[in-house]
Amino acid sequence: MGLKVVVGEFVTAAETPIKNKETQNKISFPAISITLEEIRHLFDLEVGRRQNLESKAGILIGVIGVILTIVPVFGLKNIVLIIPLYFLLIVALLSGLLVFKLREYKIPHKKYDDFYQYAHMEEKEAMDNFLLDYIAAAEDMEIKNNKKVSYLKVSFIFTIIAWLYMLSWMIYASQ
Repeated sequence: MGLKVVVGEFVTAAETPIKNKETQNKISFPAISITLEEIRHLFDLEVGRRQNLESKAGILIGVIGVILTIVPVFGLKNIVLIIPLYFLLIVALLSGLLVFKLREYKIPHKKYDDFYQYAHMEEKEAMDNFLLDYIAAAEDMEIKNNKKVSYLKVSFIFTIIAWLYMLSWMIYASQ
């Protein structure tokens, strides 16, 4: 019995064969320190992934802003042509902004008081609690980061479509 870690997924405490905390504390995990080190590494990777996604969303929102300012400069005055372009850009902008909406992540050790409680535990029990906290936090962050990826993809696709629409209209207008 032990914790299974599958690439790309986290097995939660509820999915392990151990049903409750009392039973869990009686079981010895010989590789708990290695497992704790690995889950901390996975958690750090998800934190980095979150930061990268938010940076990309910020850049994409900037590009959308540039496109929105270019539209009046090029004299796109035909309302029939501007409405679809603005619709595409607004959808792209809103999708990009949704990336920043997902900010409430679970974090290991929710309160400072948790550390005080861990200090009074046996080492293996404290490591077990750390492990469960990191698993829950990494799993939550992975789920939210995957949603951010979806929002970012939608924003990117709509931005590209808007850009192509604008370029095709400008090419057509110049002929």
